Amino acid sequence: MGAGDKVVPISLLAGKECQRFLLQIVNEHETAIKRFLRLRLANEADREDIVQEVFMRLCRMENLSDKLSLGAERTRAFLFMTAANLIRDLRRRETSRQHSAHEPIDEDGTADQAPSIEDRLQSREMLEIVRKAIETLKPSCRQAFEMSRFECMSYRDIADQMGISVSMVEKHITNALVVVRRAVDDNSDQDGASDGK
Repeated sequence: MGAGDKVVPISLLAGKECQRFLLQIVNEHETAIKRFLRLRLANEADREDIVQEVFMRLCRMENLSDKLSLGAERTRAFLFMTAANLIRDLRRRETSRQHSAHEPIDEDGTADQAPSIEDRLQSREMLEIVRKAIETLKPSCRQAFEMSRFECMSYRDIADQMGISVSMVEKHITNALVVVRRAVDDNSDQDGASDGK
């Protein structure tokens, strides 16, 4: 199934067909999510845990068929947003472990596990920063980057489709990553400066 193909609602599928459908979504998006996480997390075990949890959440979602019937791009956006939220949850847990002796807990003794509105907004803001950075790329650079990261195409396939050499594809991807990382780092620096005020 390509990015432009219509997604079949899961409610129309039964048992093994549903499993095959979900496996197809994993196959289409797993590589892109792993690359997304590699830019943000150094620990490989944490990355693998988050990839697994992203797809577990997809399986547990209510109204999944309605959401996935909106198409591959919306599915990818949901998966990336979920991954970004899980990164924030992981970082918040790591911070809370360091300050656990001073953390207040609810009256029933349980901590609130749901991501806060602030965390969700920050995740959306980060995705918007990345999207805007991608939009600033030269058209050929942006095309190569999107084919690699969002469509999970090999450098050879990208080169063939664009009519350029593999080394030029590598150059485009490297340039795009520099721009995206710079945008993310600049945002982190601004957040750090505002937190320090």
